Amino acid sequence: MDSYFATEAQTKAKNWDKRTQYRAEKAQLARLENELQNLATGLQKLAAVCRDHRSKRLKFVGQELIVLRPRLPGELNPRQIDSLSLKVLDVDSFKRLLRDIKRTRKMLTELTSALKELGVLE
Repeated sequence: MDSYFATEAQTKAKNWDKRTQYRAEKAQLARLENELQNLATGLQKLAAVCRDHRSKRLKFVGQELIVLRPRLPGELNPRQIDSLSLKVLDVDSFKRLLRDIKRTRKMLTELTSALKELGVLE
């Protein structure tokens, strides 16, 4: 055990580093899970557009799908009612996101156990 030879200041610094890393990993996991939720929302919106595609006009612009309402009498142009990012169809990014979430959860679990052992977390 290195605690026999470590000074109290060194031990506190090491514990502080673990707490800092714990907070960073926790924040990272929240960001990744939010990104996954945004992906799910985008897929749901895309599914809804596909189910109701006959009543809408679709236009692709770069990496976006623009959803237009059919032109009404007296209107010059159809009105945009939504736009969807096609990033939701990027399988490699989706795999990477899931892999990052799994890695971050594992790291957070390890840090949680270490901090509980130290009595820093309950």
